[in-house]
Amino acid sequence: MEQLFLSKSDYKIASTCPTKLYYKKMGYPSQAVDNEYLELLAEGGYMVGKMAQLYYPDGILIDNEQGTKAALEQTNKYLLQDNVTLFEAAIEHDHKIIRVDVLQKKGNTVELIEVKSKSYNSKDPACFYTLAGDIVANWQEYLEDVTFQYLVMSKAYPNFTIMPFLMMPDKAVNTDIEGQLGWFSLKKKGQSATGFKHVEVAFSGDDEAIRKDRILKKVDVSGPVGDLIELVTINAEYFVNSLKAGVTKIQTPLTKGCKKCEYRTETPQKSGFHECFGMLANVEHHVFDLYHMGDLGGRKNPHVNTMLAQGKVSMYDVPPNLIRKKLGIRQDIQLKYTRENREWIDSKLKDIILSWKYPLHFIDFETSTMALPYHKGMRPYELIAFQWSCHTIEAPGADPVHREWVNTQEVFPNFDFANTLMETIGIDGTVFMWAYHENTTLKKVFEQIDKYNIFDPDLENWINLKAKLNKYQDYQMVNMDKLTLEHYFHPDMKGRTSLKVTLPAIWNNNAYLHETPYLTRYVGHDAEGKILDPYKKLEPIDIYDQAEVIKEGTGAMRAYQEMLYGLRAHEPGVREKWTKLLLQYCELDTMAMVIVYLHWCRLLDLK
Repeated sequence: MEQLFLSKSDYKIASTCPTKLYYKKMGYPSQAVDNEYLELLAEGGYMVGKMAQLYYPDGILIDNEQGTKAALEQTNKYLLQDNVTLFEAAIEHDHKIIRVDVLQKKGNTVELIEVKSKSYNSKDPACFYTLAGDIVANWQEYLEDVTFQYLVMSKAYPNFTIMPFLMMPDKAVNTDIEGQLGWFSLKKKGQSATGFKHVEVAFSGDDEAIRKDRILKKVDVSGPVGDLIELVTINAEYFVNSLKAGVTKIQTPLTKGCKKCEYRTETPQKSGFHECFGMLANVEHHVFDLYHMGDLGGRKNPHVNTMLAQGKVSMYDVPPNLIRKKLGIRQDIQLKYTRENREWIDSKLKDIILSWKYPLHFIDFETSTMALPYHKGMRPYELIAFQWSCHTIEAPGADPVHREWVNTQEVFPNFDFANTLMETIGIDGTVFMWAYHENTTLKKVFEQIDKYNIFDPDLENWINLKAKLNKYQDYQMVNMDKLTLEHYFHPDMKGRTSLKVTLPAIWNNNAYLHETPYLTRYVGHDAEGKILDPYKKLEPIDIYDQAEVIKEGTGAMRAYQEMLYGLRAHEPGVREKWTKLLLQYCELDTMAMVIVYLHWCRLLDLK
């Protein structure tokens, strides 16, 4: 039988749920593979990893394409040298295997460096701990990663003194390089023989400038590793024991966390979620669909875990005494109107709508935050605002008028972004957003005016008028997501209020919208004749001989990246195609807001 190893990624997924280790090793389909957001984060990680390698020009890359045994032998051979720096060093001990991003050996002292794209602020060196001395929750998995590596290496090479580090983008550092993100490009090459996903990162810039710029910070984490080593050792042995005689499933109690299981697929065949839940997986009106189901009974002892242990998964099984306080208002509405299979609109919304002043401006922004800064003077993960869409209704009964802007040049776009929007919507009327992203973006631009020493009092005054910039101001823009939460519900929305859920709930159930002249272009049907969600009607465009379409914000971020900095960005017609995709997606976002508004007006008998 071929020896099975517990890798760092195995440890990570098993730490979230030990049962998942079985599904991962047995090759069950995972939603994480096609998750746009996770893939974008991973791509940022590959670029950061390549940048870290540039900091060590004498580093040697361990070949991972010839199999595990060859990689282990190659690593061991190099570690016989007194001084050496290795990339992706392969180390194994007792069914556990690691690949170290950067390993620098000087004598018997080894720096084990785990490179992460997660941001770090060197002005807050105590960020790993709470005031009570516990590990901060959002650092836990990263620190356990490096602790797992420390564990394996310390067992494999007990005579070495091992010093663990994390290397991460430092948000306290401003880059001196213009367009460095464009120096890195990705080429996917599938999986290596060792099972690791192989992505080749090409670099075409000034490596000396990268080393001088130093936006990555190497942080000593020996303290947190010392605090976590016992926990990680116990967990690792527990997980390894399930692999020593083939892959054995570790049965884990069902919890509220199962809702987000990546092994939950549409079809029950080889679905980890269905395998765990059995007949309970397909119960209609599942408790997982209930708004804030995880807060029932308190976050520390959520009642939904008790229900799952009792084999109860219907949201109608929730005890009425747990439906209380602020969250309970929405939960009560969902339970009542789902049972009755009809939508609900609060009569109080009518006076709110009548208070809005024309023109009505429905806006949506597309932005990007990347680990590596786009432009000189930027910090890692500093916001770029590259596109806006606006539908305006000038007067009652008027058709919406659409205007838009997108940056297509390799320049810092934020001030043009804000100025063109200001010129478009001015100061009159009412501005609508869905959630708070638009307000947050304008606040960031306001801060950048000061950071980059821009003299633009008109823009400053306008943003100050339209956006909530501090806790003492009120929101000037109307948050339609908040209005939906408080005043509207449709059973098809289940426990969510996002625009991507609210739009199809309204669109799919109201044929009058399909007959509205300026909405007919969004009408489409599937093979069975059912009306399509307008986002599924968006037309793909062939780019690089592949059909591309943008349906959500992460796709827009990726498109912007490819449009300006992709390997073939400067080929004829490529930029224009990406631009068209961005424009049609963002335009639909604001039209979707208009559709929701129109439906509310119809339900409330407003003209």
